Amino acid sequence: MAHAGHTHVNDNTKNNHGHGSNFTSPKKFKIVSKDFGVQAIDRTLKRVYPEPLNPFSVSSPEKKIWNGGLLPLDYIKVFLNLGTPFYRIPHWHYVTYGLSDLHGDGRVHVFKGRDQPSGFGFELTFRLKKDSNENVPPSWPVTLLNDLSRYVFKTGIELCTFDYIPWFDALNKVGKERSRNPIITPCPSNSYINHMIVVNDPQLLSLDTASGTVNFLQIVGVLKEEFHYARSWKTSGIVDQLEIHPQSGNMLVTDISRKISVFDLNPRLVLEIFSKIESEGTFLNKVTCHVLWKEITDETDTVEGPENVSLNEQDEFRKMKCVHLDFDANAAELLPIMLWGRLRHGRNFVFNNPGCCEGLDCLTIEFIPYNVPPSPDVYVTANSPLKANMNKHHLQIFCGKAIIQKMEMAFSGMERLRET
Repeated sequence: MAHAGHTHVNDNTKNNHGHGSNFTSPKKFKIVSKDFGVQAIDRTLKRVYPEPLNPFSVSSPEKKIWNGGLLPLDYIKVFLNLGTPFYRIPHWHYVTYGLSDLHGDGRVHVFKGRDQPSGFGFELTFRLKKDSNENVPPSWPVTLLNDLSRYVFKTGIELCTFDYIPWFDALNKVGKERSRNPIITPCPSNSYINHMIVVNDPQLLSLDTASGTVNFLQIVGVLKEEFHYARSWKTSGIVDQLEIHPQSGNMLVTDISRKISVFDLNPRLVLEIFSKIESEGTFLNKVTCHVLWKEITDETDTVEGPENVSLNEQDEFRKMKCVHLDFDANAAELLPIMLWGRLRHGRNFVFNNPGCCEGLDCLTIEFIPYNVPPSPDVYVTANSPLKANMNKHHLQIFCGKAIIQKMEMAFSGMERLRET
């Protein structure tokens, strides 16, 4: 994720457009409701959890965001789930209220239409394995879900199915820098679950409410090697393996104490994935991270960014001779994956930095291989290899055979799956 030094990345299992696409959920059904957000979500949860004890707990800030509060969510409700007949994994089921339009009166989200996304168009869920001696659900997932929701509110970037989120820290490690709740004290953790992927919640169907459509996206904690291979190939392939893992099961429960990866259970899986990468490439096509591009002018050899370009120049595409590119460490380690998994297979790759500079909506760097299929969205050629849409601050770089060969030599000593 871009927020708090993290990188948010997008799995191209959806389509070739990238983040914020109109990818539709693979679910075949949705629930139509005349209710607004809160009532519609409550009704669908009541169908899954009719027991009087559920919801088991409700977390709600005293001061809501629409009343000047700091936390982005109105509520997080937690339900006790005993698991399925195939995988009896008792767990706590956390569900957010607030990323979608809960009230229908414009206090947080603008109504866009009955058939349009309600608010951001989704709520987050999280399933945490219940310890046998736990009588109340842990509070750290509440902090985690608020952090993720704050990122969405701050950047406007919507999470999608099969997105994945590098976290580089144990998910249950709650410290002063992570928590906005003064009641929660720092909590060291020895957990190896330190990254996340996004899936459709297996129980909660999409909603068609009076304030728009709502999907339920489940956050799933994964191990480092599972994250790296999901990123280098495709998230859905790792999800398929997690669904048959005895510690996660088909509900994709996060067991914070899990140390056995899907590769430990199936050692041949690594070779199978490398074979898939060689033949198919990677399904990763876009990342949201810390990147910058600036033009180097011939006259002064100085660096000029999009924010310094005149309004007249911003009205049209700008051809350039030389640019300076900045990548943070998390973005830079994706360059070999971009080369071997995308450019060599005739596919583009996009680095996107939303709201990184004052006055700019985003800065985007897109690498276009010479054999990419024709598209009206591609405006670079072999004769004009560097060109930017100055209105969108979107730089495209044409990568001919010679450039790709130079990149192969430069990246030959780098591991395709780097440890961070």
